[in-house]
Amino acid sequence: FTLVQALLEVSDSLIRGFVDTINTVCAHAIGSKNNYLAGQYVQIACFLYVMLSMPVIMIWCVYTDSAILLLTGNQRISDMSLELVQWLSWFTMLEGLDEALGSLLDVIEHETFNAIGDISKSALTSLSIFLAFQYIRADLVTVGIIYVAMIVLKLLISLAIAYCRGWLDPFKEGLFQNV
Repeated sequence: FTLVQALLEVSDSLIRGFVDTINTVCAHAIGSKNNYLAGQYVQIACFLYVMLSMPVIMIWCVYTDSAILLLTGNQRISDMSLELVQWLSWFTMLEGLDEALGSLLDVIEHETFNAIGDISKSALTSLSIFLAFQYIRADLVTVGIIYVAMIVLKLLISLAIAYCRGWLDPFKEGLFQNV
């Protein structure tokens, strides 16, 4: 698990720079009273991040077993890593999109909401993994599925709350109404 996650995080750290810039550029756009531009920055960063993540995900889904075999020399671990990477790679990409939303929420002073969401997701993920191993004979694929399910749940809940509370209203045009 750790080796697969480390490989994914190394390649993701090179791509996630687009998402990391949201805090800075959105703060400048919002400070200039240009919410449309702030929405555009988030949209562009998410688009570039997803488009660049897709080839990386495909590469890791094909070559993870070879990389893990090279690092460990163990065929069983290598085979398990190939199953796990198919879930963890999607988790990593979805986590980047969640970070993009979180960055925008941080800039518009809803960082407490974002922090509570992150803490809740982590706690629920840990509890779910514990229960899965305790009661259903979970394996690493189950862990990967839990990770993906929790980040999707957090992302959907965060988007729904931010949208319903009107936090995204000033940025709607830049975020959603043009492509």
